[in-house]
Amino acid sequence: MHTDRRTLLHTLALIGLVCCAAWASSGAWAQTRFNSSGTAFFVSADGLLMTSNHVVKDKEKIVILMDGRLHNAKIVKQDSENDLAVLKIEKSPVPFLRFSRSENVPVGLEVFTIGYPQLNVQGMGQKFTMGLINSDTGMRGSKRHFQFSAQIQRGNSGGPLLAPDGLVVGVVESKLGTTNAPSTDPKATVDLPQNVNYALKSSFAVDLLRDLATVPEPQSVNPRGDKRPFEVFRDARYAVVPVLTVSSTSPASAAETVAPE
Repeated sequence: MHTDRRTLLHTLALIGLVCCAAWASSGAWAQTRFNSSGTAFFVSADGLLMTSNHVVKDKEKIVILMDGRLHNAKIVKQDSENDLAVLKIEKSPVPFLRFSRSENVPVGLEVFTIGYPQLNVQGMGQKFTMGLINSDTGMRGSKRHFQFSAQIQRGNSGGPLLAPDGLVVGVVESKLGTTNAPSTDPKATVDLPQNVNYALKSSFAVDLLRDLATVPEPQSVNPRGDKRPFEVFRDARYAVVPVLTVSSTSPASAAETVAPE
């Protein structure tokens, strides 16, 4: 999961220059550094977005790249316990995704992710993956998470976990890597985790958004949703955007992707 720092810095600098040129010719923005990235998705037509809190926590500046332009984003709500954050940009109307509550999401359900992993390696294009809900519990039996098998990498955090009907059933949070795999026996043979990923269940996101009047009520997921994978992607893609966190004062050594571990 480690990335060559020189390559990362070079790529982020290029992203910064291209985005700034597309968005504005301000001298201040020309000096901006992009220090890390993640994924977010719109949850209402008036510019509210959901992402993981660890993507934006303690960042000096947060921007969303949409339609070739940068949009300043502000944090509206944070839930550090459940690693969620709600952002807002001044743009409307925007395409958005609807939530399902997670009580009726069955193990074995096909699920999909859309995100922006490893910008320095994979570029700025969206990446769409599919897999299954493998368990209705997460690491160490956490009842707040799903385990799923759709592939994710650093930068996917904050993206939607989608059901076959296009509803959001979870928020992508992390993956089990070689450095965070739990072990109870230090002498045991190493068994490296394979595609073990976690998403916070959508019910926690729905609860966080409850008092925001412009967010639609959650719907019931249809496990027999008949959309084909390309249709799920087609209908959801424009609501999913990259989050770039920036700082005009941080040294270049701070540049590093944060999500997921």
